Amino acid sequence: MSIEENKTLVRRVYEMINKGDIDAYFELCSPGYIEHMTDRDMNLAQSKQFEVRFFAGITDLNITINHMVAEADKVAVLVTWRWTLKGTGKKGEMTNANIFRISNGKIMEGWNVTDIRAAKQLGAMPSQ
Repeated sequence: MSIEENKTLVRRVYEMINKGDIDAYFELCSPGYIEHMTDRDMNLAQSKQFEVRFFAGITDLNITINHMVAEADKVAVLVTWRWTLKGTGKKGEMTNANIFRISNGKIMEGWNVTDIRAAKQLGAMPSQ
């Protein structure tokens, strides 16, 4: 895929997440997908479980792509997440950087660099 096609795929990732269609996002991932978090690595199944827990606690999600750059098979983005915490109505916001490695139209690997303390403080994310 070209660099522009890779960037289009990454934009689709955030469109799917903003629509709340997490399953569609994971369909864009390779079965061998690995997500590198700040505190652990997760395979596809573990990543799905993590995201289901995270999204179960929030509503009104909106992710804005602030910056996007791409080279070869990688696309890097800086994004801002905004949401409302279910049950309390507290607003949440965090900014994170992601790098996606893409091959044959699928996301093979993702690096997620987030200051996750904000999400933990809101109770939108488990401590473990």
